[in-house]
Amino acid sequence: MQSCLLNSAAAPVHARPAFQQRTLQQLGNCKLVQPRQRNVAAHGILDSFRKERGLPIPGQQGSTTQTIDKPQPGQPSKQQQAAVDEEECPVECVTEVFTPEEFQQALQAAGPSTLVVVDFFKTACGACKFIYPGFVKMCRESASQQQQQQQQQEDSQPIVFLKHNVYDDDEGEVTALCKQYNVRSVPKFVFFKAGRQLESFSTRDKAKVAEAILKHAEPGTIEFGDWVAE
Repeated sequence: MQSCLLNSAAAPVHARPAFQQRTLQQLGNCKLVQPRQRNVAAHGILDSFRKERGLPIPGQQGSTTQTIDKPQPGQPSKQQQAAVDEEECPVECVTEVFTPEEFQQALQAAGPSTLVVVDFFKTACGACKFIYPGFVKMCRESASQQQQQQQQQEDSQPIVFLKHNVYDDDEGEVTALCKQYNVRSVPKFVFFKAGRQLESFSTRDKAKVAEAILKHAEPGTIEFGDWVAE
């Protein structure tokens, strides 16, 4: 999966090759199986499969569909792990900015030694969706370590994580920030300190993003676990 280009557009139907237009016309004449008929047939096949293997059939006496999680000794259950994953960050993680004015306010609010990391993304981009959980985890680890070191102050954070959707669905075009920073492919990560741009690149590799954060952040601010290389 590569970065998503922003200038790609699907060809209109009238511009497609003749064989594709014929295929579309043929599909228009296909008869679809009604959902009810398809579901009945599928249930019949599944019931026969269960019967052959002595498995309970839903709706018959003695059948059950309940699944019980049995975690291994010393391992958290799925519910416990989900609670950990959804635990709120000590600071607001990955703040979304929408306009150039909001973005400039975020840069100005950051301290002179604060590293600001911006994720330029697009909603329909698969590579953006792939890397975003890792980006959020970097923010959580950064905030947790700041709290443990008792370095967190209300008006100063060593690292600030921002994101911006480069495509305005209402206007049907890329945003002003996208044009300002010449974003041609996403996800693109841009790094700032004291209002000055330090580095930028497009990638879906969280290890590359983590490496850049470690390079530009103040020494001892953050350390990432081995998960960034997975």
